[in-house]
Amino acid sequence: MIISTLKEYVDKAGSQNKASKLLGVTRQQISMTICRNTPVYVEHDENLNPISCFLKKEWGKFKTTN
Repeated sequence: MIISTLKEYVDKAGSQNKASKLLGVTRQQISMTICRNTPVYVEHDENLNPISCFLKKEWGKFKTTN
């Protein structure tokens, strides 16, 4: 089991189109998520088959302000 950021996953898959098909979302959703710097992580196996996706959110005393 490997955990990658969405951008790393897209790079490993080769394109946003390929990653969108593997994840079951549109290419536009992937593009907007990367563009907005939304902290999405993809848990996958060695063959890039996704197991789960999740957002990394800081919460409570761990939340940082910019």
